[in-house]
Amino acid sequence: MNQEESIYNLIEKPREKVIKPAMYRSKFPGELPPSASTFGASRSSQVFVTNVAGSLDGPSVAHQFKNAAANFGPLRVQKQHPNMFMKKGFGHPPLKKPTKFEYADKSRKTFVPKRTEKPVMGLVTTKNFISANVVANILKEPENLVQSPTNEMPRHAEYGKVPEYLQHVKNEIQEEYNYIREMHREENIQVSEQSKIKLLQDKEKQELLIALKMKWQDVNKIYQTRTHEVVLDTVGKLRRKEAYEADLQQIEKDIEKLSKQYVFLRENPE
Repeated sequence: MNQEESIYNLIEKPREKVIKPAMYRSKFPGELPPSASTFGASRSSQVFVTNVAGSLDGPSVAHQFKNAAANFGPLRVQKQHPNMFMKKGFGHPPLKKPTKFEYADKSRKTFVPKRTEKPVMGLVTTKNFISANVVANILKEPENLVQSPTNEMPRHAEYGKVPEYLQHVKNEIQEEYNYIREMHREENIQVSEQSKIKLLQDKEKQELLIALKMKWQDVNKIYQTRTHEVVLDTVGKLRRKEAYEADLQQIEKDIEKLSKQYVFLRENPE
């Protein structure tokens, strides 16, 4: 059949198993240096040229014939992310925005006079500095070199105040007291609530059960008289039926609770 389309083309043809040839293994050991090679000959205990005779027994020296990393580059190179390249200003902090220069000290010295400026000439004083110095030393009071003793201690800025760390300690102690007082209050509340719970006596429980069963019988008797009414054409009939059903369910729940072995009662606060 030479047709282009055929149903036989849908049948999966078996795949031919490709037989791979055996891996090539050299008969020469790969750990030996090549003959008359200068690559990696960096040890001081051998000549610059390694394995000149082409021996297959290995190097006859005490050291290796090359360094551990003597290769065309490192053995494992960690690839760097394309965005991790050195950018402008790398390693330098950004400069501040330039501003007008101003002197820090406003009280600057006067400017040096210009060469065109002339000093004031002809100033003469009549003061006798020698006699003035003598008079000043005569009238000067002697200095009191001996300091008078005083009992006052030097006062600093925080003199007479409670240290700040003591205030923190007082606050922590007050918080602990408040926490303990709150715990005692909660314990007292729990104890008072537990004291209001009491166990119902068997005699009282039996009396309540009898009363509930009698009440259930009375309500059920009234309810049974209403069950024959199939058509509930008024709202009053429907509400009365629902009220009887709710009363019966509530009484059954109460009877189930009182039928337990132990029944506890909680006193309601007045």
